[in-house]
Amino acid sequence: MQSWYSLHREQCEELRSAASQRRREDILAEREDQMRQKKELVQQRRDDEDYFAKMWFADMESKARREEDQAQRQSEVNRQTSAVLQQQMAELEEKKRQEKQLLEEQARILVSINTHERRSKH
Repeated sequence: MQSWYSLHREQCEELRSAASQRRREDILAEREDQMRQKKELVQQRRDDEDYFAKMWFADMESKARREEDQAQRQSEVNRQTSAVLQQQMAELEEKKRQEKQLLEEQARILVSINTHERRSKH
């Protein structure tokens, strides 16, 4: 017959072994859970980075389109302003030409009058 002590020791050893096995299983399960959580976290970070990269590129494209549209609008305004200025310069040149022509005509008339008066006096 086994003594109570040896029986108790064997049972304790079995309990310790079972408890140790349970702890190993718990630790492995916890480690697997930690690994899964880490993978999920890494994947979430990648997803976030991809999302923000897409948003950044979309924002940059939008900004580039706005800048291009603004440049085109400014170019059109500049073209229209240039056309108006050219028209005003052409009108000014025409006015100067007409004034010069008028002055020349007046000078010819005055010369003609002076010439006529001199002839009349003689």
